[in-house]
Amino acid sequence: MKPRNWLDLAKNDIQFCEVMEQQLPQEYAKAGLCFHTQQAVEKLMKGILSANQGNPQCTDIYNLWEMCEDFTDVELPGELVNISNTLTEWGNTHKSPEFDVDTYYRAKEIVGSLTDILNNEIDRIETMVDKLEYVIGQEYAEKHREWLNLSHEELIEKADEISAARFVKDNIQDSFTEEEAEYLLQFKEPLEILVDRITALNDPNNIAVKEQFSDMVSEMYDKKDEYSDDELSEGSGMQMQ
Repeated sequence: MKPRNWLDLAKNDIQFCEVMEQQLPQEYAKAGLCFHTQQAVEKLMKGILSANQGNPQCTDIYNLWEMCEDFTDVELPGELVNISNTLTEWGNTHKSPEFDVDTYYRAKEIVGSLTDILNNEIDRIETMVDKLEYVIGQEYAEKHREWLNLSHEELIEKADEISAARFVKDNIQDSFTEEEAEYLLQFKEPLEILVDRITALNDPNNIAVKEQFSDMVSEMYDKKDEYSDDELSEGSGMQMQ
């Protein structure tokens, strides 16, 4: 799994903790905070290791700390090793954890530090094509949720669009140069732009070959002005040429 995927999973646990904090001192909230705090730390550390070609299978926080020390150049929070055993116990669903609010807030600070470290590691290793693959994957997931709510008749009508979107999602890495990926990243919905272009070619099945797709992308990049009316992504600092 890629570092950014680990980050997304950790964010889910962090959001759960934010909700559970409002429910303290209920016992279910304490149990939830223990488990999801451990999960956030574990996933963030695995993301850091993944950014350095690691693929750890363990769930023990101290062991993960040792791996990060041995195989990465990142400087982990010093407090992490001090509460690593407690965090590992918090992740054990077979027994009720002992919740200590002070330890929780120490762990919460560690989660913030690990999140910053992982974000820095992602910035260090990610290419523009990697970033485009992630953005298009997120956009595809949103479309997929919409498709699940359609009737059979509506799905049939959208068959070409769905086929084109699936093809784009599955063929990012081999179809874009860094410059082309950077160009498409300035748009709010790059998948939508690519799908519209594919389905406008009358026979979408003819484009479903990587070489043809790459040629189509190159042609789009060469004719940037044709897409100047598409909505830019929030915070895009790129200028249309």
